[in-house]
Amino acid sequence: MTRAAPYLAAAGVEPVVDDLEIDLGTCVGSRAVAADAPPSQAVYVDAREARGRPGTRAPHVWLERDGERVSTLDLAPGRFVLLCAAPADAWADAAAAAGVEVVAVGADGVRDPEGALPGAYGLAASGAVLVRPDGIVAWRAQRAGAGSGQALHDALDSVLCRATDPVRGAPAVPR
Repeated sequence: MTRAAPYLAAAGVEPVVDDLEIDLGTCVGSRAVAADAPPSQAVYVDAREARGRPGTRAPHVWLERDGERVSTLDLAPGRFVLLCAAPADAWADAAAAAGVEVVAVGADGVRDPEGALPGAYGLAASGAVLVRPDGIVAWRAQRAGAGSGQALHDALDSVLCRATDPVRGAPAVPR
């Protein structure tokens, strides 16, 4: 438009976005993301800097599972998966009750030979990240603490839009 009418200039026009940011750096802002920080107004982020922020694409990290090289993006395609370090005690019961697969790096034949997972996902050694079936980070707890299982349960209720009855505290919609 500015070529045909230069006097319109670029007022109010968004800057050009790099293809990599569009493909890999899109930020999802919806009820299907339980953010661990106030939501950003950014539509795109540098995919290399997202570091597992809820609402962004899950970072790729090479792991080993049963001696074979596997990407974190291929661990549980089409399902919710909770990535955490072993031991996964703080997370396992809540994840199992919710039907979410837990991938505990350092257990069950899954290794992080380069130690890249915590940094790529912005986690402390005890943290966990919930990845949606579409590969978007739904929720992240940078470290485990008292009530970690309940935090995961609450995040799943939020991400899956499961309402709770304010009087009884029980799910208003059957699971």
